[in-house]
Amino acid sequence: MWNALFAILVMASAASADELSDFLSRWNAVEASRGDFHVRFIQEVSSPALAKPSTSQGQLWRFRDGSFRWELGQPPKSMLIRREKSARYWEARVNVWKDIDPSDRRFQSWMPFVGGEGHDLAVLTKDFDVALESAVLTLKPKSGMAKRHLKHIQLQFDESSMRLMQLKVEQMDGGATTMIFSAPEKTGTLDRNTLLGEGN
Repeated sequence: MWNALFAILVMASAASADELSDFLSRWNAVEASRGDFHVRFIQEVSSPALAKPSTSQGQLWRFRDGSFRWELGQPPKSMLIRREKSARYWEARVNVWKDIDPSDRRFQSWMPFVGGEGHDLAVLTKDFDVALESAVLTLKPKSGMAKRHLKHIQLQFDESSMRLMQLKVEQMDGGATTMIFSAPEKTGTLDRNTLLGEGN
């Protein structure tokens, strides 16, 4: 699961809270009605250690229960499969599937959004300071380990359709990962068991 940069503020006023709550409700309603779909994306990774950003093509198949298959590279160099409450990760260089911890910071900052898990304002503000400007939602971690490594997460939406267009994770070390999503389409001829299976 997608620019303006702005100050991150805790939303204190009733009007701001209402605006955020309404925005999140619209997003949740769209996600709930979307069903199974396939989307292509471009992932860009930047780092102070890299002379220029690294760019890869990827694709995501997501199902109405939140299960998904995420592939990066063509042919895939890495894959992440979430099925119900379990998740497994694969890299071509080692060719081994590994169970992953949902709290692994490589995934926890973006995996729930890619999986279409809607969040109400109370859930988000438990762990994040939340700001909304136009159709860009910015989440800044409040405390703990996440705050040491994660600067903020930005989600950019198409304001009319509430489609997630871009997800950007910025790190405290100056690195960033950006995913730019195409418009969703039907999942195609591959069935759920094939897509959520391993070794294909």
